Amino acid sequence: YNELSRLVRQFGIPMSLRPKIWSELCGAKSLRNPTEYYTLLHDESLVNAEAESQIELDLYRTMPYNVFFKDNGPGLDKLQNVLIAFSRKYPHVGYCQGMNFLVGNLLLVYHNDEDVFWTFVGLFENVLPNGFFNLASIKSDLKLVKQNFKEQLPKLNSHFRLFNVELEPICFNWIMSLFTDSLSAHLVFRIWDSLMLNGYTEIYKTVIALFRIFEDKLMLLRENVAIYEFMK
Repeated sequence: YNELSRLVRQFGIPMSLRPKIWSELCGAKSLRNPTEYYTLLHDESLVNAEAESQIELDLYRTMPYNVFFKDNGPGLDKLQNVLIAFSRKYPHVGYCQGMNFLVGNLLLVYHNDEDVFWTFVGLFENVLPNGFFNLASIKSDLKLVKQNFKEQLPKLNSHFRLFNVELEPICFNWIMSLFTDSLSAHLVFRIWDSLMLNGYTEIYKTVIALFRIFEDKLMLLRENVAIYEFMK
């Protein structure tokens, strides 16, 4: 396992193998039911009107510069189907903003929307912490990030305090979208390789790693607006 983890961290999983390996790592294969996805999409008694209305609003906000999603691209119908099926499978969760980016990222890896659905279910059930799509959970995550930041990057922490820079506005979207709304697809795939293999703690490590990479440049910035803009 340690050797596999090292190889994934160093080289990433080859793109051609990601669908199969991600599905295995997140437990999607064992969760899969051959008829459930179709049933969720076509059983009108399961309609979640509020969630499905919000999904429709967010479709065109998902990766609008990616050819797969922009201008009624082929990914939009698949994105809508996966999000609707998920909201019907988990009515207590429904749909939350940010899910569209997570599913959109999976659609860049998998060809088939049913495969994406089960991988997203595996991610939700086995990889992400309970209540991930709940604001209270994100606040708890941010508290832990702040503690790690203070301990591991004391100089940068002092610098941020000097210029009244708060971590929450920078990190909230990183965590909520698992970096899909902030970094290039190539980098996101690499982060998700580690996420699928090692679990959710990889997200905390990535947050700290990003600050560490840019620490020298951030130390030169003398206005909080400039710091926020730099870390967008």
